Amino acid sequence: MTTEKSASQQNKSLSGKSRGFGRAVGLGLLLASLTGCASLDTAAPPTAALAGPANTLASGRALYVGRCAKCHAVEPVHDYSPAQWATIIPDMAERTKLTPAETADLQTYVDAVLRAHPGRGTSGSPGM
Repeated sequence: MTTEKSASQQNKSLSGKSRGFGRAVGLGLLLASLTGCASLDTAAPPTAALAGPANTLASGRALYVGRCAKCHAVEPVHDYSPAQWATIIPDMAERTKLTPAETADLQTYVDAVLRAHPGRGTSGSPGM
């Protein structure tokens, strides 16, 4: 009986450790997802604070976050200058077969982000 009690205590101890590990993993995933959102908002700022047509800006950001991220990480808009974006957007639009309207929405969004925070870093290289 002492052996059974010992085995039972061991199972409870292991069960508690498993629950603790599961909680730690769950908390880690939650924190990672929240951090990911902050990083996405830094790379591709939400449209609420941008000047321009709300529907166009929302469409442009959705394209930037959704279509661009299908092939590569979402690059911070401010990593590239307006001159670099003037080359990048037409090239990427052609590669991804964006319609002219989608390309215009994307360009409007990028332009609005750059205008909202002029002079930020432009250390990226074209041709993402």
